[in-house]
Amino acid sequence: MTVMHARSAKARPRSASMARLDALERYLRTGPADGELAGLRQFYRVEGYRPGEFRQRILEDAADGTLLYEHKQQVPTPLFFEKHSVERLPSTTWLVHFSPDADGIARRGFLFGQPDMHRLGWTGGRSAGTVPGWNFAFLARDDEIIDKVARRCKDGFGCSAVIFRAPGVGAVHRLDGAFEVLFWGPDVDRVLPAYPDEEEGWVARDRHGRSFLEEFHLSQVAEGIAITDRYGDPADRKRLRAALVRVGRGAPGPP
Repeated sequence: MTVMHARSAKARPRSASMARLDALERYLRTGPADGELAGLRQFYRVEGYRPGEFRQRILEDAADGTLLYEHKQQVPTPLFFEKHSVERLPSTTWLVHFSPDADGIARRGFLFGQPDMHRLGWTGGRSAGTVPGWNFAFLARDDEIIDKVARRCKDGFGCSAVIFRAPGVGAVHRLDGAFEVLFWGPDVDRVLPAYPDEEEGWVARDRHGRSFLEEFHLSQVAEGIAITDRYGDPADRKRLRAALVRVGRGAPGPP
């Protein structure tokens, strides 16, 4: 009698990108370890706290914003975000990232970010560090926050943007109430840079520097791109794929 052996299927190893996102999602959902809160003891008189009370006080102060405003740089990442709002986002998610140098990102990619996931709560609107790492973006469909930032983009956020697809972890930020997406910069390999035009609108430019989509609001540009990708006919989707700038292979600039 011939004995048939079922071939054991090996689980596909998770990529470094997926493992990194797994770790961040888990960290935001479970919160900081007690050891991470030790550095905050200098801001409290802790002698009278019973076990567990100090952590509870920290969590309460983070929830009402007191701790976040007064000691931004010392606060671990999870305390900046609403735990119930944490959401894992797939690689098909369209995002908008504001930058003073969208053209540079399109040329070279996201070269700089914050590599330490424990220090992502406060960047002052700019990427931190001198090495690749985590960056912030908004969902392309979140028109209210995108247009709000676009109106004040000269005040710290830069007055251009890049629109792209990437996986990430999103959550509501306690300081501004916006749903913000954390993504790993090197995961992004194709973008569409967008710039204010001369008539106060916004224009996304393709890899040849030509106008791909022009609208009055940046949110309309971003949502139009996302809708084309998901619901457009084959010709329109092909045109979108051809327009995307592959980072590191040259990019357009505003005319």
